[in-house]
Amino acid sequence: MRFNKLDIAISILSLTLFIGSLLLAFQSTEIVKEKLNLIKASVSSRGINGFYTKENGHDFGIVRMSDGKIKYNFSIRNNGENPFTISKVYTSCECAKVYLTEDKEKNDFYGMFNGRSSSFLNKEIKPKGFLNLEMYINTAIYGPFGVGMTNPSVYIEDTNGGLEKLNFSVIVIP
Repeated sequence: MRFNKLDIAISILSLTLFIGSLLLAFQSTEIVKEKLNLIKASVSSRGINGFYTKENGHDFGIVRMSDGKIKYNFSIRNNGENPFTISKVYTSCECAKVYLTEDKEKNDFYGMFNGRSSSFLNKEIKPKGFLNLEMYINTAIYGPFGVGMTNPSVYIEDTNGGLEKLNFSVIVIP
């Protein structure tokens, strides 16, 4: 089998591009790791009276796009003396979905707010009561070039205008 100059040139160019993309991906991942160390979870200043979670967010770390859906569970608790009613649950990104569960029964999922009824609910949490929240992030939604860091949030509103924000971070790699 004979190779002509064009075949050799294409092979060398392809190999160079492949090695260059690997080096760039590694360097980008290192830069993103450094930036990730600077991210802190926070809660909005106009919170829900009695609302409590053990943590205000979660860092999924570095995950592969091929991992698909990744999940994290929270427990929302009412540490107040009065009940509060959750009126809306929504996310900041199409990649994120939330299920609220009680007694292992999943309710409908809640996603990015678009004004449709899927973000609205009327769920009362009594004093010392709790509700579980399952947060899913679909890493495959980013597409073939959608890699890097993302910071989706979950917003929970009550009927009195209170707002809680749970922050998440993930670095998606190929």
